[in-house]
Amino acid sequence: MKKITTLIVLAALCLNFPLYAQFYGGVIKPVKTGETVPDLSFPLLSNNIVKSARLSDYRGKLVILDFWATWCAPCVMMIPKMDSLQKQFAGKVVFIPVSSQPQATVTTFMKKLNQQKGKHYDFPEATGDTTLVQMFPHSFLPHYVWIDQEGVVRSFTEFQDVNAANISKFLESRVPEMKQKIDAKPMAYIDSIPFLMNGNGGDGSDLLYHSVLTPYKPGLGLGILQTPEKDGGFRILGRNMNPLQLMAIAGGDKGRLYYMDLDEIKLDVADTAKINSNAIGQEYDEWLANGHGYCYELKVPASMKRHVFEIMRAEIQKFFPDYTVSFVPREKPCMVLESTGDHARMKPKGGTPATAMDRFGATLTNRPLRFLVAAANMKQVTKLPWVDRTGYKEPVTLTIRNGFDNLDKLNKELAVYGLTLKPGTQTVNEMHVSDKKEAASTQTTPSR
Repeated sequence: MKKITTLIVLAALCLNFPLYAQFYGGVIKPVKTGETVPDLSFPLLSNNIVKSARLSDYRGKLVILDFWATWCAPCVMMIPKMDSLQKQFAGKVVFIPVSSQPQATVTTFMKKLNQQKGKHYDFPEATGDTTLVQMFPHSFLPHYVWIDQEGVVRSFTEFQDVNAANISKFLESRVPEMKQKIDAKPMAYIDSIPFLMNGNGGDGSDLLYHSVLTPYKPGLGLGILQTPEKDGGFRILGRNMNPLQLMAIAGGDKGRLYYMDLDEIKLDVADTAKINSNAIGQEYDEWLANGHGYCYELKVPASMKRHVFEIMRAEIQKFFPDYTVSFVPREKPCMVLESTGDHARMKPKGGTPATAMDRFGATLTNRPLRFLVAAANMKQVTKLPWVDRTGYKEPVTLTIRNGFDNLDKLNKELAVYGLTLKPGTQTVNEMHVSDKKEAASTQTTPSR
């Protein structure tokens, strides 16, 4: 039996997070490869001083624009690498990170990152950008624009192409040898209304039940949405998912609705390339578009809400009849959040319900502890997933300031609120996918 070797859902999401707010054909004409960059002025933050800058200020050097965001994991991963490359090619290469996020957001994030890494990453930063994003429209982050010493755009690439070997070749010949990043124009899409409804017979606001399956949709991005509906029902949406991802979503159980970990999925199929791919970025998009990507939505009324995953599992089995999906319960290591005593310090004092978490800490305002656990698992702040066994269901307010790398420090903070986090185990449903055999029985309902 083969064990899957890629994180089938979350790994792709940050890499290909769609930027639906980008401009196409706005007041500034997009610049293509081979064209000279217009010498427009834009605000630049350098050494904590905001000043006006132009790309011509860097003529004579290779300029690499890095379009990024603080929530994009591959973008953050590239910060130390870009710092190293800029030092290696000092005087020849300059990286300019470009973010549409406000200056305060980027500055606060970089300060925390510097403290965590024990280093100071100092790039000329374009924050709150509305100019460069019109020059270089794109659908996915991170996005890199290579501009030669004369101000001519030579290449658009993904993060894996930003390396010393490619920079050295570029400085020698100015001829990019990297594969060009191609972005599909973002498709109009709003999460809050039913997928594919166009007003025919109504706006879809009174839908009780529907199920939709389409092939890959360029420009729609990759994503998972699982949400209660205003009418008491429930909706599951997977945008541009591969077959294995759809199977995993359908196999979700309490506390792990969005994904299944690597060691919870085992494959026994002759051709794994039909249902999953190890490719990343543009190559992965091309694989999806070549008959391996699907968009799926299921909406059920309140009376069927408790059966929503059972319904999805039955539909996925019909969509992919060549495979048998079964679930086998087993014990798995986890981090257990438990109650240790008095919870008076975490009782809310009012305020708008909110959850904020990153690698540096977390703030939970007027929400139950399950929101903290869900955020920890989505952000993967620890190597093992969290499980809530406090039994405390009331809304709380708490703050974690010292990150999650040191369990002793974390527990000192949690102790103030009558909580502790410690290693434990949980029962999970391991998903087995195999080629369908005529005599084999099919088990499609996970053990509870």
